[in-house]
Amino acid sequence: MVVALQRLLQRLAKASDSLLAEAFQTRCVSCDQRSTYFLCEPCAWFPTLPLAPGSHRQAALLYREPWRTVLHSIKFHGKRQRLSIFIPVLTPDAFRFLPESACVVPVPIHHSTLRTRGFNQSEWLAARIAKATGLPLDCDLLKKTKATPPQSLRRKRDRHKGLKKVYQCRDSSGVKAVLLVDDVYTSGATFEACEGALRMGGVERVYFWSLFQANLPQMNRLKKERPTPEEEWALE
Repeated sequence: MVVALQRLLQRLAKASDSLLAEAFQTRCVSCDQRSTYFLCEPCAWFPTLPLAPGSHRQAALLYREPWRTVLHSIKFHGKRQRLSIFIPVLTPDAFRFLPESACVVPVPIHHSTLRTRGFNQSEWLAARIAKATGLPLDCDLLKKTKATPPQSLRRKRDRHKGLKKVYQCRDSSGVKAVLLVDDVYTSGATFEACEGALRMGGVERVYFWSLFQANLPQMNRLKKERPTPEEEWALE
């Protein structure tokens, strides 16, 4: 009698779990399979990049699927809450290359982009990094004074030209080391333009961290398919 009751309860529990899963199912944004989260379990993995010893530029993840699709949905479809999926890579250990005197500064976006999008994803990342490391955050040190088209629409040799005199740094007020934070690193044009502005403002050491690294040789082998023209906009 007791055994039969236990089996009945187990069947009821499984049926309940199944009904709950069905009720809260959605579609994985990467593979379009049914999932209880916007990324299914096989797609939600983090092949994190190791720290590059001695380098002032670091990145957390390769810019491949499903991350291209996820980042595109964040920036262009209002899915800001999906940024939280990247919190596991924002650990203090990932930033041990920084000096204790560093200040965390997000790569700014133009006010017209901010008005359209409603937020700066790099600022969100920078705030989480500052919280995880205990380093100070300054979202006003660097300013983008001119709206520019996405870097992906430019030829590689033109990307650096298009960002000349686009960023300005206010008086650094004694800040000697800065960690620049951005979502994607491609040609390095944005980083170099921001670094130049920071040095003009008196900053002596500039480090760079991006959530994604897009120009590694392995990308040609790892990515599932070439991004669509619409997805390429996510690079800016």
